[in-house]
Amino acid sequence: MTVSWAAREVVMSTTWVSEVAGLQYTGIALIASVALAGAALLTPLSIVVARRFGVVAEPTPGAEAVHSELMPRLGGLAIVGAVALAAALALSSFPIWRPATRSLITVIAVGGVVMAVVGLLDDMQRFPWRLKLICEIAVAGGAALVGVRLGGLPPIVAMGLAVIWIVGVTNAVNFIDGMDGLAAGVSGIAALAFMVIAAQAGAWHTAMLAAALVGACLGFLLFNFYPSKTFMGDSGSLFLGFTLAALLLPLANSPERYSVFCAAIVALGLPIHDTLTSMYRRWRHGQSMFTGDLGHYYNQLIDRFGFSQRTTALLSYGVAALFGLLAVWVATLRLPAALPCGAGVSIVTWAVAAKLGFTDHSGITVTEGSLAGS
Repeated sequence: MTVSWAAREVVMSTTWVSEVAGLQYTGIALIASVALAGAALLTPLSIVVARRFGVVAEPTPGAEAVHSELMPRLGGLAIVGAVALAAALALSSFPIWRPATRSLITVIAVGGVVMAVVGLLDDMQRFPWRLKLICEIAVAGGAALVGVRLGGLPPIVAMGLAVIWIVGVTNAVNFIDGMDGLAAGVSGIAALAFMVIAAQAGAWHTAMLAAALVGACLGFLLFNFYPSKTFMGDSGSLFLGFTLAALLLPLANSPERYSVFCAAIVALGLPIHDTLTSMYRRWRHGQSMFTGDLGHYYNQLIDRFGFSQRTTALLSYGVAALFGLLAVWVATLRLPAALPCGAGVSIVTWAVAAKLGFTDHSGITVTEGSLAGS
């Protein structure tokens, strides 16, 4: 009889876990769908608003192959609105979340919106890059102060690392937003990897927010893939960069779970390595590392290798997907194995970039722009 009751308890427990997991997977699919529909509906509205108020991107001299006409640049507001709508649905529909978890998700969402406002102001009236950087540091510092940071470290160290990471990734995503469909596609693929990693860890709250990012990026790509009808602008790229950077940090709440942070670095390998190689290339040519140019890898694929924008974007998606798959694998490892694997991915990526000449080619300098971006 005792064995029978024990077996029944096991079956009931397994059934309950399966039902919860099924509910959460359904929620992930629903939230992604809502975000996709929201972005698809809001993006045309953002185009009208951008044209009405003259928030458009002018062609960059020397970059005619990328875009050669005035382009609305408020698409990021559609992404933000779609994610906000989906996140609100998640917060109101899944009350099983712990209050602490809900608070962290709310902090990440609010921080993303504030970062989007910084980008919007920059889109409307160009900020000096130092002022923009100060704003980014302030938003990242606020998020780190309330818990969006690595666990198991002295608070001041954890906060410093979080600020460096968040500001770095925010700008890395901003820097690859220089071609039709690139930032949205690469960010969506990284968010998909984050969604899988979070779901594997049972962090359904994080998986749902990542799903909202995936859906919003897909909905926006309907209007942003070549030939683009609109740009996301800094409001979108700063929002995506901040949210992606902050998303997995709370999961790395102890040294035993730092492999999740290693996985985040790998998943964002494309924008991170583009930023690092661009800064290194400028330094080698005696230029300021924070002066924008047209020497990013995607510029070189078009100018030096003769690829079309469509081919360059699809190739970038393939590389981002490879990084995403590797990230999902790295997240399953213990830290002693995750560290050398992540380092190996970075070394191979750098070697390939150097072999293709991405670290040598000097691009046309652009005086207008954000930090090191184009």
